[in-house]
Amino acid sequence: MAPHSEVYCSEGAPTIVATHAEQERFIVANEGDEKAANNAINKYLQYRRERLNTTEKGAMIGKQLPPLISLLRDTYSLDGSFLKIARTEGKSSSTGRNINPNGNWTKRIDDIDRSETSKENLSVTGNVIRDNDNRRCILYMAAMYNPKLGTAKEYTNAVSIVLDEIMPREEHEKFTILVDTRAGKGWKNPYVWSILDFVKNIISVLSAYFPERVAKVVVYPVPRLCNAFYNAIRSYLPENTRSKVVLVAGEDSSETAPVPDKLLPLVGKQVIDAIENFKVAHENFENEKDLPVASYGNEP
Repeated sequence: MAPHSEVYCSEGAPTIVATHAEQERFIVANEGDEKAANNAINKYLQYRRERLNTTEKGAMIGKQLPPLISLLRDTYSLDGSFLKIARTEGKSSSTGRNINPNGNWTKRIDDIDRSETSKENLSVTGNVIRDNDNRRCILYMAAMYNPKLGTAKEYTNAVSIVLDEIMPREEHEKFTILVDTRAGKGWKNPYVWSILDFVKNIISVLSAYFPERVAKVVVYPVPRLCNAFYNAIRSYLPENTRSKVVLVAGEDSSETAPVPDKLLPLVGKQVIDAIENFKVAHENFENEKDLPVASYGNEP
């Protein structure tokens, strides 16, 4: 299968091509049908040009929108100590952000692995956590979703940008996605049905533009009410993805509820510790007050 060029580029725009790994993933996702894979790749490349490779990306996770999705790491500070909330000159920093000893903003921790210079200058710890299957984990904190800060489409576009940053295009790596439904202190904690459109949108984006990148989706804790919600979105999941979804029963109404015990054998203690650190680090994260002055993922 020859490399695919972006056929939708406007005059003077750089050509975008699919990597060999991307081509192979689309062929697998389309069960060997090269014509279907070709059509899917062209739609994906158009999406890259319009949403991912543009300088006008709109609302961003951790900037205009809350930092509800992140590559899971163990620590998030320069010296390796646990970073909770650091407030300096009216700005707030939390997990996923680095601050230097003077309290000034530095690079986002997700960017550290992309720059050896940054790694040397910042000496950042924050090792990537892997689950029991030796897979990197992407954590999504559902209760941080605040519909007042953006539409379902804006959240979907912003999350797809984060996923694109995390998932190397030239590799076949598959990830474990952890969906934490617990309420959080100071979070918006929306009613589950209010995020239905966003969930449908993100399923569509993952299926169409990030095929064969998900090894497992672990949703926890899942009270009885959420079973009805899952049944509502199940039909939107590709058939091969449904078998990858693991629902872990538990209680999510309390802000201090621990992760369910049944999560331990699925992901491992390191993952659970990192999840809890991330959650505690974001306590009292007041989306509507913090986001206009805090710039998660961008230097001021």
